[in-house]
Amino acid sequence: MDIIAILGLVGAFLVPVLIMLYQERKPKISVSCRLVSSGDPSAIECVVSNTGGRAAEDIRIGFSFVLLNETALLSLSDTSVNLVETDIPIQFHNLKTSDGSFSLIFPSNLPDPNLKESDANHVRAFAIHVNSVPAKTNVEFRLITKDKENRRAAHQVMYIRDDITRRMKIFVERLQQDAPHVVRKLNFEDFIGARIKLDCFYKPSYFSFSGGREAIKFLSKDESKAADLMGSIFKAHKDNYPDLFKKQKEFIAPVIRVRTENGVSTTAVTPPFGTTVSLFLEGDDYQKMIRGEQLSPPIPKKYNYE
Repeated sequence: MDIIAILGLVGAFLVPVLIMLYQERKPKISVSCRLVSSGDPSAIECVVSNTGGRAAEDIRIGFSFVLLNETALLSLSDTSVNLVETDIPIQFHNLKTSDGSFSLIFPSNLPDPNLKESDANHVRAFAIHVNSVPAKTNVEFRLITKDKENRRAAHQVMYIRDDITRRMKIFVERLQQDAPHVVRKLNFEDFIGARIKLDCFYKPSYFSFSGGREAIKFLSKDESKAADLMGSIFKAHKDNYPDLFKKQKEFIAPVIRVRTENGVSTTAVTPPFGTTVSLFLEGDDYQKMIRGEQLSPPIPKKYNYE
């Protein structure tokens, strides 16, 4: 075997090894988030993991919903972690009920790029900034709201969720009798797992660092699949069960306090799956709602669970 052939073989062996060694020396970041306990929507924990061979610098974890008033960032690691606020215009929409009346105000999850600044309420959005994550290390943090009214709203969300879970379980059980093929592939536990996460006031959306930008997968693949399937099933078959989705208990809409450029405002949270809610209005708020104007609904004096 001549020298050129030998060098070729050596090169064919060394190049993949060198590439592997180089890749191992690069930072490799992933971010995962989980609820803290009991499905409480007012708190979340996230873990930033670096499985690579070099420290990662300047990592940002973005959240797509509003910034709750009195949000506290608790670092569970020694690494410096900071909350960075920004002002973004977010469109607030009116929700029209089936009988044509208006009952609720709620914000879209993401800024509307076509929204004029004059029409927008500048809500405080935010991201978490992690200065550095050393190689083979995790950085953990927790977000909670200390605002007592947001804590009350969180308990109301959980109270309504219990009723949604009860009704959706009956819905699936009836479909198992009436049209079993419709729910054959549905995993109800995964659906509930998704529902609990989707209720969370803190909604992780993406993370970015020098290696790029990636979406944060808050829901597992199975939970996402179950949530999508249940949404399709509900849309197609809800009208067959009016006792579950039209003739039911009415709940007081949870109202949360959020940060804006002008201080603190409020917005109501919409429960899904045909849940009927009421919102207490003051003065000419109802006429403002009909005209499509933005409102800051008052905090309810008493929720259903209280």
